[in-house]
Amino acid sequence: MTLDEITKYITTGSRSLVCVFRERLEAIGLFVVSFYIMGKPGSYVLSVEFDPIDMVDDGEGWVWHSRPMAMTALVDVLERHLGIDLTGWENVTKSGRLSFFDGEIDNELYQQQESRFKTEFKLGKTLLPKGIVWEKTPI
Repeated sequence: MTLDEITKYITTGSRSLVCVFRERLEAIGLFVVSFYIMGKPGSYVLSVEFDPIDMVDDGEGWVWHSRPMAMTALVDVLERHLGIDLTGWENVTKSGRLSFFDGEIDNELYQQQESRFKTEFKLGKTLLPKGIVWEKTPI
């Protein structure tokens, strides 16, 4: 991706945001983390969403929003956190890789992983990028 692609997608897209990264959490595989950038020039917000694997983009997860910041600062933080340069990011919103799972979920395993997510991972707090002030938290 490029800075221009991100800002264009935010300003012209129907949802006024772009998902730049999405993956299953390694330690608790029934959960997915997604990174969204939204906002307006000079005042962009990083939204980090943790969703159950069968409810990605359904609004059922735990959401963290950063304090508004410059796009370059936001990108720098994300590049360090993800270990991927901006040019290697995927426009998940454009690619359509939005859902992650269509099968049946073992309810007992889900309950165990949700408990770990809430306690050990503090609703995702321990998995967030460093160097960002969080204004909206699920806590």
